[in-house]
Order: sequence, then C-alpha cells, then structure tokens
Amino acid sequence: MKELSVLIKPSSSLCNLRCRYCFYADVSENREVASTGIMQDDMMDILTQRIHEELPEGGTANISFQGGEPTVAGVDWFRKFAASMDRFDNIQVNWSMQTNATLLTEEFCQFLHDRKFLLGVSLDGYQTNHDHFRYDAKGKGAFLRVLKGIRLLKKAGVDYNILTVVTHDLAAHASALYSFYKQQHFEYIQLIPCLPALGSTDDPLALKPEDFERFYKEFFSCWFEDALKGNVMSVNLFENLAGMINGYPPYQCGLIGRCIVQYVIESD
Repeated sequence: MKELSVLIKPSSSLCNLRCRYCFYADVSENREVASTGIMQDDMMDILTQRIHEELPEGGTANISFQGGEPTVAGVDWFRKFAASMDRFDNIQVNWSMQTNATLLTEEFCQFLHDRKFLLGVSLDGYQTNHDHFRYDAKGKGAFLRVLKGIRLLKKAGVDYNILTVVTHDLAAHASALYSFYKQQHFEYIQLIPCLPALGSTDDPLALKPEDFERFYKEFFSCWFEDALKGNVMSVNLFENLAGMINGYPPYQCGLIGRCIVQYVIESD
C-alpha cells in the first residue's frame, strides 16, 4: 500500500535555543527569508488536503515535525493539525517529531501520548558537553530543561529516542557518553555525526574520519560488553550493521545507498 513521507516545519527556523552547530540556522542564514514564521491555519488545511489527495484508500502518511524547534508553534497548533488530518479517516497516520524538549509541558506530553507520537529528543550527552553546545539566547545551558522534558515524556508514556550530535570534542569521550546513557536508563540512541557548515573546509566542531573511527571503536566496546550480559542498548548504526551481517537489509538510508522520497514543507 502506498506511503507518503512528509517533514513539516511548523515554526520555520524559529527556535528558543542557539545551538553552536545548528544545521538549519546555517541553512536559513543562507536564504533570502530566514524564517517564514508559524504555519497559518489556511496553509495547514491545504497541506493536509494535499496529503490526502496523494494517498489511496488505506494508504499511510508518515508525518514528521522538525524546526527550528517545532514546539514553538504550541500544543494548540498541533491539535489543529491533527484535527485537520482527522477529516480523512480512510488513511493511516504515523506521527513523529524532533525536539529539544525544553518547551514540553504535561498537557503537551499527554497530547503526544494520545496521538502515539514517536519523539527524537536532542540531548548531547552529559551536562558539560550538552551545555557547551546547546544554550538559549542568554547563553544559559539547556541540559536541565531537556531532562525535565524527558521526565514529562516518561510520565506520560510517550515513546522517544535520544539524538546525540557527535562532535570532534565529544568523539574523545565515548566511554563517558555511554556511561551517561546507562546512568539515565536511556534505551534508544541515535548518534549523528557533526558535519561542517555550508562552504566550510575547516570547521573545528565537525567530526573528522579519524574521530569517527576512534569514537565508534570505544563506544562499541562498551556497548558489546553490556550486550554479552543481555543488557542491549538500541543504537541504530549497530542494529543496521548486525542486520546486514545476518542477511537483512538495513533501514538507515545512508547504509541502503539510497533514500526514500521525503517532502519537506516550510511553514509557508
């Protein structure tokens, strides 16, 4: 049955944080209009109508939200969007969102639970590393606010993954990062290489090939030692490689060698 994948930016590039290596801030600064603001209701209804038109009876819409920071749009905006999709009861919807989790409330988390959202929460490991790279407009680190958001997600029973950007600095501390995940009882981890900014050939934050090698050798050793004891943390790269070794195709597009079509929709 046909599937359609749509990545929506409800708040364009608006964000409450000023992360040092934000890829979308880099993108928005290199275009004529940096931000197009919060998506308006008429645009929302046009978008959901177009999604419905693309899918046959019984089709599946994989709808993801990203930013900037998508929660800047507010929980009522997401309620409206979900209600707009509810007009079409002949298709299935899978909901997901990537967020820094700092603006989540109990009300927001209950909505995410009720709609069966899968969240990717950006948390760059232990506090000294996270706050070095992720902070607000006043320069105040966001680590404790992210942990508070994660606690609210757990309380509401929302499924989530931890998304960690691996920089040149963090690559030297793989064991400490793994220990932090264990301490926090995080079970699902996605590690994202920090890439250089657009047009840059010498970005001090970016991960170099030798950093990547060193980091993953050390991280895998920690992970494998626990796996042998039956304590398996889900790490997407390891799962993909293990599947390939056992004759199964990977699910990560970088390992498949091609990506599915995903429509990226700005707020306007």
